[in-house]
Amino acid sequence: MNLTNKFRKLTRTNTDPLVKFPELLNLNAAARERGWEYHEILPASIQTCYGARAISEDFLQWVDRGPELVKVHRDAHRGESFGRFWASHLHSVRRYPADPVFHCTVPDATLLLDDGGVLTDRGELAREAYFLFQGIRESQWQKGVNKTLKGRFISLLTSYGDRNIGHFFFDAMFRVALFDQLSDFQFLVPPKLHPWHRGLIEAVGIEPHQMVHQEEPGTRVEELVVCHTAQQGYMPRRELIAKFREKVLGRLPQTPPTRPFRRLFTDRSAMKQRRMINQKELEPILKDRGFEMVRWETLTVQEQATLAMETEIMAGPHGSHMINGVICSPGTKVLEIMNPPWWDGSNLRQSTLAGHEFWYTFGENASKDYDTYMDPRKLERVLDYMLDAPVTDPGPG
Repeated sequence: MNLTNKFRKLTRTNTDPLVKFPELLNLNAAARERGWEYHEILPASIQTCYGARAISEDFLQWVDRGPELVKVHRDAHRGESFGRFWASHLHSVRRYPADPVFHCTVPDATLLLDDGGVLTDRGELAREAYFLFQGIRESQWQKGVNKTLKGRFISLLTSYGDRNIGHFFFDAMFRVALFDQLSDFQFLVPPKLHPWHRGLIEAVGIEPHQMVHQEEPGTRVEELVVCHTAQQGYMPRRELIAKFREKVLGRLPQTPPTRPFRRLFTDRSAMKQRRMINQKELEPILKDRGFEMVRWETLTVQEQATLAMETEIMAGPHGSHMINGVICSPGTKVLEIMNPPWWDGSNLRQSTLAGHEFWYTFGENASKDYDTYMDPRKLERVLDYMLDAPVTDPGPG
């Protein structure tokens, strides 16, 4: 257990209280008052996310099993509202306000822990500089931050971003989409980097010498360029998805696709959880419809981006590979096979905002590791509907 997680355990005992900082709620107003550099990239707007597509059999599952599916949702321990939230996202059109996108240069700022909470030189938490900060304990803060790093920094720190690719990607990496050139900046990164951290960072053109690892309890920098990309990390601006895609594709070799219009199915058989338990039974069905089996984890991020760029249909169980959908061309069809206790609307959200056609279907949970059994005849029906092919089996009406 690292020190950060160890200290967070103390939350339950109240023996090590959180430090209370005043909050700075509006960076634009502070910039005008204090002479900070402030640039609005996108004005406030309204975004629309459309619901998913599914065959009648999955709709009838919601009719028959809806309350159960909400209650067994993987966030059910946080309250039934979470399951209801994601169920509504799957099945409805949602319009919601999108914050202005901006960056603001804050002098003598301190980044706290690996959450990346931003403290100004006046000891204020800059609320628009992070999505979630779980707080710092008095025992941690007493260690102090003794030095200031020279230069202009962008933070790639975010809550859970040290261990969760989804949070790191949507909460932190989209910040680089605000800039045409990244060579003038240094980047604060989590203390320990996984291969997927390094792959994403490399994919946008950040060089190893530009990375500085976050320290505990915090890192003070001469200038922090705060990047505000959205009100919530799970609702990124569609314009930034497009800009991020352009930045990644702009670094790929400019060669014609080796095999355009590819149909890919994710092979998770080497993973420890969320595998397709009867994948071998499904492979002939997929092969008959032109699908290739892909193990994304064996590819570099550049190879994944190249493959995603050539894809017309991406299918498979829930997993981080779905993030590659951001690189796919708008109009790509995406199919997520959901496990009843492990589903949400995150891949619907990113697919919709990237301009894709999102489908889902439910399998059945087959283990404590959320491995999924998929009825082969049901998979045939879903794929044939997606492909506008003659329906193999019309299924229940």
